[in-house]
Amino acid sequence: MSNPDVSPVGFAATDHPPSPLERRRGVWWLLAGGLLVAGGLAGVVLFVWQVVAPGSDPTDDAVAGGQVAGLSAPPTPAAMFTVEAAGTYTVWIDTGGTINSSTRDAIVAAANCAATFSDGVTKSFRGAVQGSSVVAGDLATVGTFDAPAGPAAVVCRSERFGPRAVLDQLEKERRFFVTSGPPDSDWVPFVALFAGLPALILGAMALGRGWVGSLRRRRPS
Repeated sequence: MSNPDVSPVGFAATDHPPSPLERRRGVWWLLAGGLLVAGGLAGVVLFVWQVVAPGSDPTDDAVAGGQVAGLSAPPTPAAMFTVEAAGTYTVWIDTGGTINSSTRDAIVAAANCAATFSDGVTKSFRGAVQGSSVVAGDLATVGTFDAPAGPAAVVCRSERFGPRAVLDQLEKERRFFVTSGPPDSDWVPFVALFAGLPALILGAMALGRGWVGSLRRRRPS
């Protein structure tokens, strides 16, 4: 029950029947805030899902596989496959059995591969010069290459790289796989997270601003 001797002011005055003011919600603020919150939640959910959910095995889409020859070993047989339509292919090396990430990085960097096509063209690439290696469990990318339609063959071997302590790891033969298409980027979930959190904060601020609204003079009825 209101006191007739007290005159409400500000937003409280809008609930007072004789008040000449009325409160109007900020519809556009509410709409923008809702969109920002929805986008922010989507980014956070994507990050959590990518981190918690088990990643797909790149070998599920492998079109060929072979062995990476060790430092002192003779060349290994080429991995043969047929390119149905010209496109990009990725070579993955199995680094299973490595102790730490430094050893794994050295194994990837030491891998040298060459893809030969039916037209006689050979494309060489090595793990040390790719922008960054994408890791999926024990698998890591050595590099990608563009292949024309027709038969193709890929060979890989390890070359001396890194400190002497990892040379024994480079002597081992390791499996490699060829998959169709470029690898999925592993930085996408982090971009989604760092974009989603500010969106949530800005969205909450916009919703608050829209809910508070503004005071305007009440139109006469």
